Amino acid sequence: MRAVTATKDKRRVISCVLVIFLAVQGCAIFHSGEKEWYPVRGISHNVEITSSIKPDSAMASEVKTYRTILNRDLGKKIGYARDAFKSTGVESGLYNLVADALRIQISLSLGKHIDMAVMSPSSIKYYIPRGPITLELVDEILPYVNKIVLMKLTGRQITQLANDIAADGGGVPVSGLRMVISGSTGTANDLLVGQYIVEPDSIYTVATSQYLADGGGHYSVLWKNNRREILTMTTRDALQSYIEDRGQISPVLDGRIRK
Repeated sequence: MRAVTATKDKRRVISCVLVIFLAVQGCAIFHSGEKEWYPVRGISHNVEITSSIKPDSAMASEVKTYRTILNRDLGKKIGYARDAFKSTGVESGLYNLVADALRIQISLSLGKHIDMAVMSPSSIKYYIPRGPITLELVDEILPYVNKIVLMKLTGRQITQLANDIAADGGGVPVSGLRMVISGSTGTANDLLVGQYIVEPDSIYTVATSQYLADGGGHYSVLWKNNRREILTMTTRDALQSYIEDRGQISPVLDGRIRK
Protein backbone atom coordinates (compact mmCIF):
# COMPACT_ATOMS: atom_id res chain seq x y z
CA MET A 1 0.00 0.00 0.00
CA ARG A 2 2.89 2.38 0.72
CA ALA A 3 4.27 1.70 -2.76
CA VAL A 4 0.89 2.53 -4.31
CA THR A 5 0.65 5.78 -2.36
CA ALA A 6 4.22 6.75 -3.22
CA THR A 7 3.62 6.20 -6.93
CA LYS A 8 0.46 8.28 -6.87
CA ASP A 9 2.14 11.03 -4.86
CA LYS A 10 4.98 11.14 -7.40
CA ARG A 11 2.52 11.37 -10.29
CA ARG A 12 0.57 14.17 -8.63
CA VAL A 13 3.74 16.12 -7.80
CA ILE A 14 4.82 15.95 -11.44
CA SER A 15 1.37 17.13 -12.53
CA CYS A 16 1.51 20.04 -10.08
CA VAL A 17 5.00 21.02 -11.21
CA LEU A 18 3.84 21.06 -14.82
CA VAL A 19 0.78 23.17 -14.02
CA ILE A 20 2.78 25.64 -11.92
CA PHE A 21 5.45 25.89 -14.60
CA LEU A 22 2.86 26.75 -17.23
CA ALA A 23 1.20 29.27 -14.93
CA VAL A 24 4.49 31.06 -14.29
CA GLN A 25 5.67 31.05 -17.87
CA GLY A 26 2.42 31.96 -19.55
CA CYS A 27 -0.35 29.57 -20.57
CA ALA A 28 -1.09 26.46 -22.61
CA ILE A 29 -3.61 26.43 -25.45
CA PHE A 30 -5.32 23.24 -26.59
CA HIS A 31 -5.60 22.79 -30.34
CA SER A 32 -8.54 20.40 -30.69
CA GLY A 33 -7.84 19.53 -34.31
CA GLU A 34 -4.48 17.96 -33.51
CA LYS A 35 -5.24 17.11 -29.85
CA GLU A 36 -2.05 18.74 -28.61
CA TRP A 37 -1.15 21.33 -25.98
CA TYR A 38 0.67 24.34 -27.40
CA PRO A 39 2.62 26.15 -24.67
CA VAL A 40 2.75 29.91 -25.31
CA ARG A 41 5.14 32.16 -23.38
CA GLY A 42 4.46 35.67 -22.18
CA ILE A 43 0.66 35.71 -22.28
CA SER A 44 -1.08 37.20 -19.25
CA HIS A 45 -4.54 37.89 -20.67
CA ASN A 46 -7.37 36.07 -22.41
CA VAL A 47 -6.49 34.94 -25.93
CA GLU A 48 -8.86 34.13 -28.75
CA ILE A 49 -7.94 30.69 -30.05
CA THR A 50 -7.36 30.92 -33.79
CA SER A 51 -5.14 29.28 -36.37
CA SER A 52 -2.73 32.20 -36.02
CA ILE A 53 -1.51 30.97 -32.62
CA LYS A 54 1.71 29.04 -32.93
CA PRO A 55 3.51 26.95 -30.30
CA ASP A 56 6.49 28.46 -28.49
CA SER A 57 9.22 25.96 -29.35
CA ALA A 58 11.49 26.96 -26.47
CA MET A 59 8.78 26.56 -23.87
CA ALA A 60 7.50 23.35 -25.50
CA SER A 61 10.98 21.90 -25.14
CA GLU A 62 11.09 22.79 -21.44
CA VAL A 63 7.68 21.21 -20.83
CA LYS A 64 8.48 18.05 -22.82
CA THR A 65 10.53 16.49 -20.02
CA TYR A 66 7.70 16.76 -17.51
CA ARG A 67 5.12 15.56 -20.03
CA THR A 68 7.23 12.51 -20.89
CA ILE A 69 7.55 11.49 -17.25
CA LEU A 70 3.84 12.03 -16.59
CA ASN A 71 2.75 10.05 -19.65
CA ARG A 72 5.14 7.23 -18.77
CA ASP A 73 3.70 6.90 -15.27
CA LEU A 74 0.08 7.18 -16.41
CA GLY A 75 0.67 4.54 -19.07
CA LYS A 76 1.79 1.94 -16.52
CA LYS A 77 -0.28 -1.26 -16.86
CA ILE A 78 -1.63 -2.54 -13.55
CA GLY A 79 -4.03 -5.24 -14.72
CA TYR A 80 -6.16 -6.71 -17.46
CA ALA A 81 -9.95 -6.71 -17.91
CA ARG A 82 -11.21 -9.98 -19.42
CA ASP A 83 -14.44 -8.20 -20.37
CA ALA A 84 -15.82 -4.66 -20.29
CA PHE A 85 -17.01 -3.21 -16.97
CA LYS A 86 -20.01 -0.95 -17.50
CA SER A 87 -22.38 0.99 -15.25
CA THR A 88 -25.82 0.12 -16.58
CA GLY A 89 -28.78 -1.48 -14.82
CA VAL A 90 -29.90 -2.01 -11.24
CA GLU A 91 -26.60 -3.79 -10.61
CA SER A 92 -23.49 -3.39 -12.73
CA GLY A 93 -20.03 -4.91 -12.98
CA LEU A 94 -18.29 -1.54 -12.74
CA TYR A 95 -20.15 -0.40 -9.63
CA ASN A 96 -19.62 -3.78 -7.95
CA LEU A 97 -15.90 -3.57 -8.72
CA VAL A 98 -15.44 -0.10 -7.22
CA ALA A 99 -17.47 -0.87 -4.08
CA ASP A 100 -15.75 -4.25 -3.55
CA ALA A 101 -12.36 -2.56 -3.95
CA LEU A 102 -13.32 -0.03 -1.30
CA ARG A 103 -14.49 -2.59 1.26
CA ILE A 104 -11.87 -5.28 0.67
CA GLN A 105 -8.78 -3.09 0.36
CA ILE A 106 -9.66 -1.16 3.52
CA SER A 107 -10.16 -4.48 5.34
CA LEU A 108 -6.72 -5.65 4.18
CA SER A 109 -5.03 -2.35 4.94
CA LEU A 110 -6.43 -2.00 8.47
CA GLY A 111 -6.54 -5.70 9.28
CA LYS A 112 -10.17 -5.60 10.40
CA HIS A 113 -13.54 -6.56 8.99
CA ILE A 114 -15.54 -3.92 7.11
CA ASP A 115 -19.20 -4.88 6.87
CA MET A 116 -20.19 -2.88 3.81
CA ALA A 117 -19.24 -0.09 1.42
CA VAL A 118 -21.28 2.43 -0.52
CA MET A 119 -20.20 4.95 -3.15
CA SER A 120 -21.91 7.69 -5.15
CA PRO A 121 -22.55 6.83 -8.81
CA SER A 122 -21.71 10.43 -9.68
CA SER A 123 -18.10 9.90 -8.52
CA ILE A 124 -17.54 7.30 -11.27
CA LYS A 125 -16.94 8.99 -14.61
CA TYR A 126 -15.75 6.29 -17.02
CA TYR A 127 -15.86 2.56 -17.70
CA ILE A 128 -13.31 -0.21 -18.18
CA PRO A 129 -13.05 -1.60 -21.73
CA ARG A 130 -11.79 -5.12 -22.33
CA GLY A 131 -7.99 -5.15 -22.35
CA PRO A 132 -5.09 -3.66 -20.37
CA ILE A 133 -5.88 -1.41 -17.41
CA THR A 134 -3.53 1.55 -16.92
CA LEU A 135 -3.12 4.12 -14.18
CA GLU A 136 -4.57 6.69 -16.57
CA LEU A 137 -7.75 4.61 -16.88
CA VAL A 138 -8.10 4.39 -13.09
CA ASP A 139 -7.74 8.17 -12.89
CA GLU A 140 -10.45 8.57 -15.55
CA ILE A 141 -12.83 6.25 -13.68
CA LEU A 142 -12.33 8.06 -10.36
CA PRO A 143 -11.09 11.55 -11.27
CA TYR A 144 -11.77 13.13 -7.88
CA VAL A 145 -9.39 12.88 -4.92
CA ASN A 146 -11.90 11.37 -2.50
CA LYS A 147 -10.66 10.10 0.85
CA ILE A 148 -12.29 7.05 2.39
CA VAL A 149 -14.36 7.48 5.53
CA LEU A 150 -15.22 4.73 8.00
CA MET A 151 -18.32 5.11 10.12
CA LYS A 152 -20.49 3.10 12.48
CA LEU A 153 -24.17 2.71 11.62
CA THR A 154 -26.94 0.93 13.47
CA GLY A 155 -29.14 -1.62 11.77
CA ARG A 156 -31.92 0.97 11.67
CA GLN A 157 -29.62 3.38 9.83
CA ILE A 158 -28.57 0.63 7.41
CA THR A 159 -32.26 0.03 6.67
CA GLN A 160 -32.80 3.75 6.05
CA LEU A 161 -29.78 3.81 3.71
CA ALA A 162 -31.08 0.76 1.84
CA ASN A 163 -34.51 2.37 1.44
CA ASP A 164 -32.88 5.51 0.07
CA ILE A 165 -30.96 3.39 -2.45
CA ALA A 166 -34.19 1.61 -3.37
CA ALA A 167 -35.92 4.97 -3.87
CA ASP A 168 -33.17 5.82 -6.38
CA GLY A 169 -34.03 2.61 -8.23
CA GLY A 170 -30.73 0.88 -7.50
CA GLY A 171 -27.77 1.44 -9.78
CA VAL A 172 -25.56 2.36 -6.81
CA PRO A 173 -22.09 0.96 -5.98
CA VAL A 174 -22.53 -1.20 -2.86
CA SER A 175 -20.57 -4.07 -1.37
CA GLY A 176 -21.51 -6.35 1.53
CA LEU A 177 -25.16 -5.31 1.22
CA ARG A 178 -27.89 -7.39 -0.44
CA MET A 179 -31.45 -6.27 -1.07
CA VAL A 180 -34.53 -6.64 -3.23
CA ILE A 181 -36.26 -3.46 -4.38
CA SER A 182 -40.03 -3.62 -4.23
CA GLY A 183 -41.40 -2.42 -7.54
CA SER A 184 -44.66 -1.19 -6.03
CA THR A 185 -43.32 0.80 -3.07
CA GLY A 186 -39.67 1.46 -3.95
CA THR A 187 -38.50 0.08 -0.61
CA ALA A 188 -35.73 -2.37 0.29
CA ASN A 189 -36.78 -5.91 1.21
CA ASP A 190 -34.88 -9.09 2.17
CA LEU A 191 -32.07 -6.91 3.50
CA LEU A 192 -28.78 -8.64 4.36
CA VAL A 193 -25.35 -7.44 5.42
CA GLY A 194 -22.97 -10.21 4.52
CA GLN A 195 -25.03 -13.35 4.97
CA TYR A 196 -27.06 -12.11 7.91
CA ILE A 197 -30.37 -10.33 8.40
CA VAL A 198 -29.90 -6.75 9.52
CA GLU A 199 -30.57 -6.40 13.25
CA PRO A 200 -31.94 -2.95 14.25
CA ASP A 201 -29.67 -2.50 17.28
CA SER A 202 -26.51 -4.07 15.86
CA ILE A 203 -23.58 -1.85 14.88
CA TYR A 204 -22.04 -2.12 11.42
CA THR A 205 -18.79 -0.67 10.03
CA VAL A 206 -19.38 1.12 6.73
CA ALA A 207 -16.79 2.47 4.27
CA THR A 208 -17.80 5.36 2.07
CA SER A 209 -16.31 8.37 0.31
CA GLN A 210 -15.70 11.72 1.96
CA TYR A 211 -18.01 13.22 -0.65
CA LEU A 212 -21.00 11.22 0.64
CA ALA A 213 -19.98 11.57 4.30
CA ASP A 214 -19.71 15.36 4.03
CA GLY A 215 -23.18 15.95 2.59
CA GLY A 216 -22.96 14.93 -1.05
CA GLY A 217 -25.48 12.64 -2.71
CA HIS A 218 -28.92 11.70 -1.40
CA TYR A 219 -28.13 9.60 1.67
CA SER A 220 -28.69 11.85 4.67
CA VAL A 221 -28.05 9.02 7.14
CA LEU A 222 -24.35 9.26 6.22
CA TRP A 223 -24.22 13.02 6.87
CA LYS A 224 -25.30 12.90 10.51
CA ASN A 225 -22.79 10.35 11.74
CA ASN A 226 -20.23 11.59 14.26
CA ARG A 227 -18.66 8.19 14.84
CA ARG A 228 -16.41 8.32 11.82
CA GLU A 229 -12.76 8.17 10.82
CA ILE A 230 -11.23 9.81 7.74
CA LEU A 231 -8.48 7.64 6.25
CA THR A 232 -5.47 8.70 4.19
CA MET A 233 -6.34 6.14 1.51
CA THR A 234 -8.47 7.48 -1.34
CA THR A 235 -11.10 5.65 -3.35
CA ARG A 236 -8.68 5.76 -6.30
CA ASP A 237 -5.92 4.17 -4.21
CA ALA A 238 -8.29 1.36 -3.22
CA LEU A 239 -9.32 0.63 -6.81
CA GLN A 240 -5.72 0.67 -8.06
CA SER A 241 -4.42 -1.69 -5.37
CA TYR A 242 -7.43 -4.03 -5.78
CA ILE A 243 -6.72 -4.41 -9.50
CA GLU A 244 -2.97 -4.76 -8.97
CA ASP A 245 -3.50 -7.51 -6.37
CA ARG A 246 -5.60 -9.57 -8.80
CA GLY A 247 -3.92 -8.91 -12.14
CA GLN A 248 -6.78 -10.11 -14.32
CA ILE A 249 -10.36 -9.22 -13.44
CA SER A 250 -13.82 -10.02 -14.80
CA PRO A 251 -17.18 -8.28 -14.16
CA VAL A 252 -19.18 -9.84 -11.31
CA LEU A 253 -22.97 -9.72 -11.08
CA ASP A 254 -24.09 -11.59 -7.97
CA GLY A 255 -27.61 -10.26 -7.39
CA ARG A 256 -26.70 -7.92 -4.55
CA ILE A 257 -29.40 -5.49 -5.77
CA ARG A 258 -32.45 -7.00 -7.44
CA LYS A 259 -35.94 -5.96 -8.46
